[in-house]
Amino acid sequence: MQILDLLSLVFVHASSVHTNHRPSLVSHRIRKVEVWDWREVPVTDIVWLTPIPGLLLGTSVSIMLRHRCLSLLLHVLLWCWHLQESVQLSDSDGFTKYVKETMGRPDTLSRGVERTVQLYSKASQKHVRIYGKNVDADGENGDVYARIIIEGDNFESQVTIRGEKTGSYLCMNHKGKVISKRKRRDDSSYTCTFQEVYAETGFSHYRLARNPDWYLGFGKNGHSRRAQNMKRGQKWTEFLKREVPEEAEITQTERERKRLIFSELLRTTRRAARSKGRRKSRSKQDRASLSQQEPTSQPKERTPSQPTEKTPSQPKEKIPRRPKKERTSRQHRKGAKKSRKER
Repeated sequence: MQILDLLSLVFVHASSVHTNHRPSLVSHRIRKVEVWDWREVPVTDIVWLTPIPGLLLGTSVSIMLRHRCLSLLLHVLLWCWHLQESVQLSDSDGFTKYVKETMGRPDTLSRGVERTVQLYSKASQKHVRIYGKNVDADGENGDVYARIIIEGDNFESQVTIRGEKTGSYLCMNHKGKVISKRKRRDDSSYTCTFQEVYAETGFSHYRLARNPDWYLGFGKNGHSRRAQNMKRGQKWTEFLKREVPEEAEITQTERERKRLIFSELLRTTRRAARSKGRRKSRSKQDRASLSQQEPTSQPKERTPSQPTEKTPSQPKEKIPRRPKKERTSRQHRKGAKKSRKER
């Protein structure tokens, strides 16, 4: 709109300077803001309609404009085009800079998208748990501590991993060890922001936002591994998001697990009882066979006991004692202290 206003002013100036036909008519019509009939305009003139906000202004401009007017018009057009291009470039540079800065820092103004899932570890074949100050990948399906909230933190797929039961964040300290913290922080001591990377196999990798070379990983036994030793593509760093089972499914699985445990205990107790019964029966048979083999013996007649003559006791020989070692000054002091305490 500003460019059109400038063009209208240029045309008005040119018409007032270089118009020889009826100048009084032009000024009169401009003041009254009227448009005359095209039949009254001579054939050597042409009507230009220039847009001005709120009205249309009619001016008569000569067909043969001089070279000065044309050069002035071209200069104005080039200047307007150059100004428009510079404004667009400055706006685009500022926007890209703003996007880069916002992608690098967490979004604290808007609320992130939260998803309650279970993180299945490919290495341990169990789920990640966050309980107390400990983090491992040894949780069963439907475990209370295996319910994890993944919250989107930024444009660049940055997320935070938090336990639903405890409310603690899964973090990583400066040594690359996986820890659990109640308060979220992103500084030199520990970091709780990860970047989620999707693989072609369908698994997800979680690398540290501050250090993209460090990945979250767990071993076969469910214990966490050092982040600096992990690389993308290893099975230790591959995770799969699974839906949280409903309460009915959890109770069903718990009943099945209890039933299996009870059946196993029942089997062991039955085996123990059978083996014990067999041992008893064998011991009875052995006793019966022994009693059959032994001849029946008559009870012995008791004879009165005769008094025994006492022999004089011989004196005991005295064992010579070892000679005492001479005490040193240090031992003598210790002995003196003990005697004082006893007193």
